Amino acid sequence: MTIRPVGARRLLTAALLAAAAATFVYCGSSTSPTQPSTATLVSLSLTPSSVAAGNTSQGTVTLSTGAPAGGATVALSSSKASVATVPTTIVIPQGSASATFTVTALSIASADSATISATYLGATQTATLSVGAVAVHADFVVTPDADTTVSAGQCSASQVTGTATQKLLCTFDASASTPSGAITEYRWGLPGTTVAQPSPLLKDQPIPCGGFSGAGTQKDITLTITAPGGTNSVTKSVTFLKGSPC
Repeated sequence: MTIRPVGARRLLTAALLAAAAATFVYCGSSTSPTQPSTATLVSLSLTPSSVAAGNTSQGTVTLSTGAPAGGATVALSSSKASVATVPTTIVIPQGSASATFTVTALSIASADSATISATYLGATQTATLSVGAVAVHADFVVTPDADTTVSAGQCSASQVTGTATQKLLCTFDASASTPSGAITEYRWGLPGTTVAQPSPLLKDQPIPCGGFSGAGTQKDITLTITAPGGTNSVTKSVTFLKGSPC
């Protein structure tokens, strides 16, 4: 009687089927889920790295490779928010390796600096922004009031004609001065006053700033402003011609 190795055949068949099943599962799982981004934060730069107060600098954050799907959110901060400010975050778009943001330098009394930081996936890069104080500059314009005339084409802005009772008006010149938002005090030194008068509520509108007692009368009018960075004064002399041609 011949004995067939049925058990061995069955074992071989089972082994082949198991191998085929394993191969099938492996092939089916070849399209694995998207892996986390390998991009890392490699640099932070500021252009320019030194600005005057009130100006801006452009910050650039750069990754080692393109940002992943949905973009890369980079956290931003400033070591001195009183010197320079930045947005809380900046998003680098998907596929891009860099993005820019604005750093705003504030008005300060003396030169200073702030360290800007960018953080992504635990990595931090820094850059320093130097900020210089803005020089304070004061200016104003002098105009006759409604009853005082200036001979067009003959009289300069510092010469008026009319009667001895007529007045001048003075107005802060925002276009030629330190921005009004940065000024902490306005002081007018007006004809006939021995002490400069603080006039914070009249800084952007005309105020009476002198009259005249006779032909040839000259009046000195002074405006002093104080702002972060210092104090500046400007004086203008106005001569009254009392009806005489200029």
